[in-house]
Amino acid sequence: MGLAKNTFTYRLDKLRKENPNFEAFVSYDEKGQRQSIKFSEFYQLCSRFAYILRQKGVTPGEYVTTLLPLSIECAVVTYGIILAGAVPASLEITFKDAEGLLQCMEKIKSRFMFTRDEPYDEAIQFFHPYKTSGQDNGWTVDFKRLPHFKKIMFAARCGGGKVSFLDMLRKSQGEYIYEDVDEHMICFLHFTTGTPTDYLKMTELTHGTVVQYCESLTKTNSDNFPKVLYTNPFFWTSSIPYDTLQGVTRVIPDKWAPIQDYPALLYQIIKKEKIEYADIQPVDALDVMAIWSQKDDASKPLLKLHTIMGMPTTLPMLKQFQTWTENINLIYGSHECGANHLNQFPSSQIDNFKDFDCGLPLPGTQAKVVDENMKEVPHGVRGRLLLKTAGTFRDYSGEPHRASNLFDKDGWFITNDRAIITEDKHLFVGGRIDSIILHGEYMIYPVWIEDMVKPLSEVDKVVALPVNDSVLFHAVGVCIIKKRGCTLTKEKVIQQVDSFIVPQKEFIFRVKHVLFFDNFPLKEDGEVDRSKMFDMVNEMVEGKKMNVELASLKFIIIDELALSVIKTSVVIPLFEQC
Repeated sequence: MGLAKNTFTYRLDKLRKENPNFEAFVSYDEKGQRQSIKFSEFYQLCSRFAYILRQKGVTPGEYVTTLLPLSIECAVVTYGIILAGAVPASLEITFKDAEGLLQCMEKIKSRFMFTRDEPYDEAIQFFHPYKTSGQDNGWTVDFKRLPHFKKIMFAARCGGGKVSFLDMLRKSQGEYIYEDVDEHMICFLHFTTGTPTDYLKMTELTHGTVVQYCESLTKTNSDNFPKVLYTNPFFWTSSIPYDTLQGVTRVIPDKWAPIQDYPALLYQIIKKEKIEYADIQPVDALDVMAIWSQKDDASKPLLKLHTIMGMPTTLPMLKQFQTWTENINLIYGSHECGANHLNQFPSSQIDNFKDFDCGLPLPGTQAKVVDENMKEVPHGVRGRLLLKTAGTFRDYSGEPHRASNLFDKDGWFITNDRAIITEDKHLFVGGRIDSIILHGEYMIYPVWIEDMVKPLSEVDKVVALPVNDSVLFHAVGVCIIKKRGCTLTKEKVIQQVDSFIVPQKEFIFRVKHVLFFDNFPLKEDGEVDRSKMFDMVNEMVEGKKMNVELASLKFIIIDELALSVIKTSVVIPLFEQC
């Protein structure tokens, strides 16, 4: 009968037959050790892992949680789950209480988890008290909050007499491919921001959607290069392997163990692999550029193409990358709608770029902007963005009725992005209708940070806000009213937030600005006027003159530049105290 053609499984099988000898993945660890795997072997190991999953009782359509970091093992596990007919739920523990992970696993009723067996693994540390039995290759757990969760399986690396996960698969015999897969089955699951009361929600993409999505992304010209440096985790929508399906080698930093000098590792990979095309987050790219400018002839671009995906972009940000790449891809998208707009241009034309220009729609994408009454507005008028795309998700996992409220009667997805579409169909997205903080490619609800800061005994009231940032789009700002007679420093506030975050992941919540107020502006109903505070804080940080009506408010700010230069807590009063 054969595999259904409009499925990701079919595309992998087709690639195995037509191009078996290209390197599917190349990884480098911090010591510079290179590891690679050809696609024929990669596919074989995935099918052998699929066989093991079936032997363990994994059934088609069920969700298997994976907490593996970016690595070749992570890729084998992810695709092996798909070949078994199941759905990889690539997650992570961000908060030390694992709240985000637990919410996700509750929704998908996951029975199995796959993680690494290293002692610093967050899952091992969190679930160890609930272990009831098990050996090196797996634990049985009893965790009352997750009654469906039964088994943690481990991937090992060589050492201490252990056989590595990949070598174990190489020695295995059984292989399995779920052949009844169809285009309507769930293929990938990615997590995205939830609500102020829950941390995450998960978007489901069908096999058919993944195939269409990969085809639309061929317009990004990624297939013009033999290799791509990709640094983002597997739980982001951008990780869907459109490059792999085009026979392009995905080169990755191996994140199995904590990396002490990440920019140095990325620079090393670019040089050793002669990388011409890279998908690197701007904040990481700037650190790599600092190394490059010291070691190379910075008058010659290091890359031919740099892709920035998923975040609003401004001219000041792009100017920083003008010398290090010949061309730039700006890709706008979301977990619900996938990548859907592309702005391509040579870096020599950066000065012509207009802030937040996301470019033109990718094939299969329709876009329109509506007013508060959901009526389409003329070109050039700002409003709410609505989309129809090739990569539109099917549903939120475990919440079958939640997504239905996000589509209008004609099937348009209702985003929370403020946008303008020009007469030449360029999309400009530069803000949100909600108060979410767009911190690079991470989306953070202010209430999450506020709940972290509130336990400080010196804090009377706290409001977290987005602050405009030339690299991340939004930096995290924390505004505090202290209790009478108390002292509080920026460092203590940052330490408080960091105490909630798993080590090595503090970059997700980088609190950059801490501001102290005597009072907050209020609306007529007595609630904090967050819109007015947003304007106030951004004018303060940008050093602009404050509006006269706001000048009666009393506050001080800890100066960022002074802290970085003289390494002391310098408090600068911006207004005379009344």
